[in-house]
Amino acid sequence: MLFLILAIASSTAISFILRFFDKKIHNNMVMFLGNYFVCVLLSCFYVRGSEAFKVISGTKTAVILGIISGIFYLMGFVLLQTNIRKNGIILSTLFMRLGVLVPIAMALIVFNERPSYMEVGGIILAIAAIFVINFEKDKGEGKKSAVYLLLFLLIAGGLNDSFANIQDKIGNRACNDQYLLITFAVALLSSVVMIFVKKQHFTLIDLGIGMLVGLPNYYCSRFLLLSLSKLKAIIVYPMYNIGTILLISLMGILLFKEKLGKNKIIGLLLVIAALILLNI
Repeated sequence: MLFLILAIASSTAISFILRFFDKKIHNNMVMFLGNYFVCVLLSCFYVRGSEAFKVISGTKTAVILGIISGIFYLMGFVLLQTNIRKNGIILSTLFMRLGVLVPIAMALIVFNERPSYMEVGGIILAIAAIFVINFEKDKGEGKKSAVYLLLFLLIAGGLNDSFANIQDKIGNRACNDQYLLITFAVALLSSVVMIFVKKQHFTLIDLGIGMLVGLPNYYCSRFLLLSLSKLKAIIVYPMYNIGTILLISLMGILLFKEKLGKNKIIGLLLVIAALILLNI
């Protein structure tokens, strides 16, 4: 249970740092470079101590999942930062956590699983929440763009959760440190490529903020994997998702003075109810 609490705290810290320093970040890929540099350093430290590279069985799975996860990890962070700027920390966190719909869809399509009545109810509530939150009088292009960004964040967040769960379930848990190292190394290389593609300038401020994000980012992934190895996923995911949503919602209201309109309050309640039903 301690690992799960630490995962929730780490996840909350990531959004807090991004929100607090949002206006000071001018070169986001340089910020991500600092982030993943710290994650790689921490991964190397734990791999060295875990004897992970002496494990043969499960290495291939860890490498493949790590490469794919690394690409989506960077994509998810870019979407999270963009959404926090355009949609606020509360809505962004809601939709990132609502990504739990993606593993469910994967279970239906890939693993041919059938949802329970509770899960069906959760899916319906989640879809309803999306419409309620975005039902505004202003239907301009700017509003549509914000909606698309939230949906993209939902998908990216869900895929990231899916890869961690797949590694835990079909991979060798002794290779979890390998998986994290490869994930963050690929994300780091992707950040370097994007810096040159976008022709961003290297600044110590952007790098420093990224390094601050890197610490909770690494431990969020590590503690989540450790939680999945100690507790059932049916316990981990609802508590992780709902705990993060509630903490960040409280933080957004108290620290950043974000205001929730009637529709957003209803949407928040629907999302929490959906997450509970999806994970009962």
